[in-house]
Amino acid sequence: MEFDRHPDFVPDDFLTDVVPHSQSQGHHRPSRIDYVRDEIAASLMTIINYCSNMFRSICKNLLVVMLVPCH
Repeated sequence: MEFDRHPDFVPDDFLTDVVPHSQSQGHHRPSRIDYVRDEIAASLMTIINYCSNMFRSICKNLLVVMLVPCH
């Protein structure tokens, strides 16, 4: 899977733009909403990465517990 090779990978269709990307990247000075959108996107990516890392850690710990023989 692409995500396994690149932990920061997010599919293009995961978060669709309300305004098409070509319109938001024009030759205008960034508006406040551009900064807000960028901050929200950055925050979401931080949350997604954190959750992904936690999930991986939990899976690894479960695998270790499952493989350790009980005495």
